[in-house]
Amino acid sequence: MKNKFFLNIIKILFFSAIAALLFNTFNENGIPVLGEEKTYPTYESGSGSVENLPPRQVTLSQAFEMFESGEATMIDARDNWDFADGHIANAINIPEFSFNPKDGKVSALDKERTYIIYCGSDDCDISKRLADQLYKLGFSNILFFEEGFEGWMNSGFPIKLGDGNVE
Repeated sequence: MKNKFFLNIIKILFFSAIAALLFNTFNENGIPVLGEEKTYPTYESGSGSVENLPPRQVTLSQAFEMFESGEATMIDARDNWDFADGHIANAINIPEFSFNPKDGKVSALDKERTYIIYCGSDDCDISKRLADQLYKLGFSNILFFEEGFEGWMNSGFPIKLGDGNVE
């Protein structure tokens, strides 16, 4: 009886793992299983427009220069509560986790404007995923930087600390 119980648990775990792997394989936002991480080209300062190119990575200093000059609008891909705790000054919050192309914030964006997307820190990929989703919607000037809000804040660049209240 005890052996049958453990055998049933093993079967459930085995079939659950198979189902999860299949779901992950066919999901466009699936986690790479064999280290097949997507690579992104880097943006070269002074190389002209980024128009109609796939999302590109910028350095923290490039992001700051474009932010300061008004050339780009910052988009925070983190969840509402992280954004409410603090974000880059004047950034727009479009959470990647609950991304909806029909959301008013998304439809209000100018598809020709340059946007720089960021998330929490350099170990966060949601900025890349949101960049890909916006690019698929026809946004032609999408950039991101990997250091995220943590890197921006540690560099002493302009931030807005919140009160933790979610909009």
